[in-house]
Amino acid sequence: MTKLIVKSSGARLRKTPDTSTPANIVTGLPFGMGLEGDLSDGWYEVATYIHSSVVNILPDLPVPPEGAVPYRSQWDTDASSRGADCGQTTVAMLTQWRGISVDIDDLRFQSSTNGLTTGADLVRNFASIGLSAVWRYLSGAETPPLNSICLVRYDGFDRSSVQDRNYRGWHWIILLQIDPDFVTVHDPDYWGARRREGAFKRYSRREWNAAFIPSGTGRVIVYLT
Repeated sequence: MTKLIVKSSGARLRKTPDTSTPANIVTGLPFGMGLEGDLSDGWYEVATYIHSSVVNILPDLPVPPEGAVPYRSQWDTDASSRGADCGQTTVAMLTQWRGISVDIDDLRFQSSTNGLTTGADLVRNFASIGLSAVWRYLSGAETPPLNSICLVRYDGFDRSSVQDRNYRGWHWIILLQIDPDFVTVHDPDYWGARRREGAFKRYSRREWNAAFIPSGTGRVIVYLT
């Protein structure tokens, strides 16, 4: 079965995939609804049939623990308008965690032409879809809350630990867990056959300490309130 998520309200449904007449088309499948189905003649077979043009096909990732933040990649088909949209992708992950599905390209505040996205931009993206978030600098040895978006220097991670070995700049990731020897994150900079590696990715504490460094007057985080 293919994992699907509805990407628009009023999705087109049929009781059969017969395209010779529009008489059996039904509308109104909710935006963001998740479902599974098999493709037949251009239509995914679910409780009824849904046309392939109105669903995003999700990769077959390991099932996350109940209540965990779902994974998205900045290289997915709904993240094609910019070459540097890791921040928007982390916003999409957390909004989906809160039960709201949004295409990454549809977020109102995209990265600038030089690829930069600020913490304030991410907060504005949350606000544009009805969620409240804040951004701030961490001081001293303060620990970021879990499920917060953290700004890291990607060159702090060993090149053997990442897929995008040529990138060494600033990068947004979601912090999921901190343990004595490693941290677990959602790193959106994974794609293709290695896409699943970005989900629940473990980096050593040494790498984390080298990557999560001050930007401006402190270490930058964004989190939902």
